[in-house]
Amino acid sequence: KGAEPAPAEPQSSPLRLVAGRERAPRLLLVSAGLAEGGGIAAAGRLLLGAVQDWTSRRGSSLRVLTLGSPDDLPPGVDGEAFAGDRARLALAVWRSQLAGYRTHVYDFLGMARIQGVLPAPLRARYLLYLYGIECWKPLRGTRRAAVAGAATRLACSAHTASELRRHNPGLPGVDVLHLALAE
Repeated sequence: KGAEPAPAEPQSSPLRLVAGRERAPRLLLVSAGLAEGGGIAAAGRLLLGAVQDWTSRRGSSLRVLTLGSPDDLPPGVDGEAFAGDRARLALAVWRSQLAGYRTHVYDFLGMARIQGVLPAPLRARYLLYLYGIECWKPLRGTRRAAVAGAATRLACSAHTASELRRHNPGLPGVDVLHLALAE
């Protein structure tokens, strides 16, 4: 008789086993700004809405850190605003990592540079959303490290993905994800 087949591996879950019980991951969203109006802040609000829905469906906790003003944080959002103080924002991100927020979403390349300065073993696992002109040129230093170190790289358009590849041929691939306006 042949050996019995091994039982099927369970499908991976976003839940983590902690001290004998499952716990949902803690997610940190780091934003350039969420103020009312257009541009990157509007895209940041769309991304925040999508991340809120995702964490709610999974029972995960979400914390938001923004470079914008305290008025930018939507009501009911667990978060902190740094009113343009990049050093304090970076310190808060690193402290959040130490407190268990090891999965991050960055809504702008400049924000992800916070991870780009860390040695690889100390970096969080993160998603980076790329918008247009910020990556339509050769990237160097912490900007290049931030793109290269992201576990997932998403671009707002096929043109942005193409320009990133054209100017930075050695970087890992990027997928296109169009943000949709809420109905």
